[in-house]
Amino acid sequence: MTSGSSHSEQFVLSTDSGLDLLPNLIVIGVQKAGSTWIHRRLQEHPDAFMTSEKETSFFLANRSETITEYLQRFEGGRNAVLRGESTPAYFWSPSTIDIANAHGNVPSVIRKICGTNIQLLLSFRDPVSRTISAYYHHFVAGRYDASMSVLDVMNRIGIIEMSRYSKHWAYWLQYFPEKVVRVSCLEDIATDPEASCAKLYASVGLARFNNPAAQKKENEGSVLVWDGEVLSIS
Repeated sequence: MTSGSSHSEQFVLSTDSGLDLLPNLIVIGVQKAGSTWIHRRLQEHPDAFMTSEKETSFFLANRSETITEYLQRFEGGRNAVLRGESTPAYFWSPSTIDIANAHGNVPSVIRKICGTNIQLLLSFRDPVSRTISAYYHHFVAGRYDASMSVLDVMNRIGIIEMSRYSKHWAYWLQYFPEKVVRVSCLEDIATDPEASCAKLYASVGLARFNNPAAQKKENEGSVLVWDGEVLSIS
């Protein structure tokens, strides 16, 4: 039994109230593939309640809050059709990458606490494009500098590993039936955000809602900038 599973059992046994506030939808990934856009558009639907802080990271092994504190995040959505949160780091599966192993067995913990009927939402992106975007993201965040080998950075931080979708997908399917997984695609969102927004609402069982913010861009990635002399990331 993993440490994550024993923690989840302790959470359930020590909680005698508030379980009716558990989320019924979690956006589990992937990083740099439109999860912020999805979270915001769901927040804006009148029948949905998404946590004010997008990434709670509660189901990761290094969680810092109790289940009671976690459930309090959803107090405002007690009567909502849909209650959810979005933490793209959940999609990791155990691997040789330290950051993935530090997260613990996330699907096992979610299953033990929330059950198998919870909706899981995944947003994908062309894996090469996602890898490049993540590389820029970590550079801007100061997690490495230009003197480090590109391949070393990508392997150490797991930038490439997260783009191996089929591996992580197969791991999650050991714990949840495929029928509870909803899938979107960043390229579709970029091409037709209004249609993607309508499809998103329908896929998670929400009523039709004409969202005027559908075309709003969220958390745009970094880009390469050449000023004629220096190549930089902004």
